[in-house]
Amino acid sequence: MRVIDVMEKALAETAPKITAKVAGYVTFNGKPETSAADMVRHFSACRDGYVLRQPGILAQYLLSDGKGRYLDLVLAEDATALQKIAAGFTGAKEVGSYMAALEEEGLEMCNFQFSGQGLELNPVFQAAEFGWFQATTRSQSEVEAVSARVAADYLANEAAGCGHALGVTSEQGYCDATFSRSYADTLRICEGYLQDPAGQGLVALVDEGTAQMHFWVRLA
Repeated sequence: MRVIDVMEKALAETAPKITAKVAGYVTFNGKPETSAADMVRHFSACRDGYVLRQPGILAQYLLSDGKGRYLDLVLAEDATALQKIAAGFTGAKEVGSYMAALEEEGLEMCNFQFSGQGLELNPVFQAAEFGWFQATTRSQSEVEAVSARVAADYLANEAAGCGHALGVTSEQGYCDATFSRSYADTLRICEGYLQDPAGQGLVALVDEGTAQMHFWVRLA
């Protein structure tokens, strides 16, 4: 085993996990003159100077799809924490450079609540996939039960996994979130997910015309 693998394994075992009940999900494009390095710098100033100082906010991450699109993911204890941070966001001086670096046109926002016990996330993750869909059933408990089986029967055996949870976005609307140690691991896990019997049980509840899968790499 390589030294780097030993170090990563030790970090993964000792890093305190984050348990979030809700998430704020914002995607956007950076302005043409803003490099990825500049975006990380502006984001970090916003995160450290404002976002993580707010009550109930557990973590904030910046991810990229590698095609110029960014994802700002905020994890919180409850919906109230997200509402409060959003209310004061544009007026906070610490976020000025961050807001100036992104294109407002094309910005998309969505908040969702994680089902069950919430998202238990190992913060060493380096990539994520968010699968959005509308369910063919109106029974939220049915979707949650099938998602729980996927986690127990398939994802629990995945060494590279860093977290998984089902987000509820609306009536019959869901976001299946998977986090792992690398982009390659995320692709592999999701491909296996679609082939696994437990995963196929969830796929059977998805309205095919609404399904979208988005893969992201963590920048900060």
